[in-house]
This record gives sequence, C-alpha cells and structure tokens, in this order.
Amino acid sequence: MNPAYSLRAFAKDLGVAASGLSSILNGKQGISEKMARKISSGLGLNAKEEEVFVSLVNAKFHRSEKKKLEAQKKIGERQRQAASFTSLSEDSFRLIADWYHFAILNVMTLDAFDGTKEFISEELGLDRGIITEGIERLLRVGLVNEEFGKFSLKERKNITTTHDVASNALRNSHLQRMKLAANSLQKDPIDERDITFISMGIDKKKLPQAKEMITKFRRELAEFLESGEKNAVYNLNVQLIPLSRRNDNE
Repeated sequence: MNPAYSLRAFAKDLGVAASGLSSILNGKQGISEKMARKISSGLGLNAKEEEVFVSLVNAKFHRSEKKKLEAQKKIGERQRQAASFTSLSEDSFRLIADWYHFAILNVMTLDAFDGTKEFISEELGLDRGIITEGIERLLRVGLVNEEFGKFSLKERKNITTTHDVASNALRNSHLQRMKLAANSLQKDPIDERDITFISMGIDKKKLPQAKEMITKFRRELAEFLESGEKNAVYNLNVQLIPLSRRNDNE
C-alpha cells in the first residue's frame, strides 16, 4: 500500500538486519526459532499465530532432525483439528450464543435421538417453545437439517468460535455455562459431575502455551468421551483465571 516502504524499513520494523532479511526473502538463508519469534513480534502476530509461524519455521529450517519432526507433527495435528472443526463467524455465533443451542446440537448426536423436538425438550428439561426457537436459529445458520418434520445435524463436526478476541456474545455464553456449573454443584450427585480447582503461582509469559495445552486437553477429552455409545449430554468448563490484582489499575 506504501510504494515508498523499502526492504530496509521492513527490516527495521522487524528488528533484523536488512542484509539478513534480503537473504531470507531470496531463499539464501534460513530462520532460527529465536529470529522467528522476533519476526513474529515485529509483525504483530498474536500468541497463536506466533506458535504456528514458529512451527512452520522449525519444520523447514531447524538444524535438529528431532525438532524438525516435532514441528511437522504439530503442523499435522493442527491441520487434522482444523479439518474436524466448523468455524462460526461472530454474527452466526451471536445468534446462537445461548447455551441451549449447543446442547440441542449434542442431543442430536445421541443414539436414541428420534429427530423430534419432543425428545430434545425432555432430554434437556426445557420448554418446547425454547427448543422450537433454538432449532429455528440453528436452521438459519446452517447447522441443522429438517426433513419431513424431523431434525438432524447438517454435518458431524465440532464447532469453534473466535479465540482471544473480546466478544460480548462469547462473554455472555461463558457466564451462562458458569451458572450451569453452579447449579450442577447444588443439584447433581457427586458421581455424575467433577468440579475441582487448583491455585498456582505462575509465570505469565507461559499463558499462551498454557492456553494451547488447555485447548489440546479439551479436544482430546471430547474425542475420548464422544467415542462409543452416546447416552447423555455433558458440558465441560475449564477456567484459568488471575487471582492477583496488584496491576489492575494499570
């Protein structure tokens, strides 16, 4: 967009030598992991984008074959995960942000599901009118099919939303799920739920990697629980939150 923006200016913005950047762009020089992280910072990548970029760099340029293979494995895992998830736009998610929409979708995966609104209403203990409105919204965003008055999932893929982006719809959705957990704590027997906590003194620089680990854990647990017979719908909340408030004013 700026014809006066030179390679030298680009190198300065990235914090690298102009000669080194020229060699990289011409394919004469590789990129170390340390330089990849420096370039990520200069490009303004977020934590997730940085990890993807570093993995791509290591897969091609790392001197250790072991590190190369590890990076290639990470890339492969990301590609497989991406293929198994449907990403919702902010507008679509805003329409179905209330918790029961996703519960309806999961009821449709149960072995005993007969395709009717009545089944969903009884399974979730919700009024028929709420279920009807929810299904209409799910039809509108293209996640559900209707045929001869019976409903089914359009495709059996997991759904993901935006990550690390401020969103009122997502915030309200999280609050609803926390309230469901609080209700479960009061109502459900202990052998049908698991609510635990741990407090830690941490290095905040590790939070991006911690979020990656939590995402991996969630998805692996979902894959484990969703395999085999399906006879109930559950919700998993994982909360990693700050208790330190010393820097709140900043």
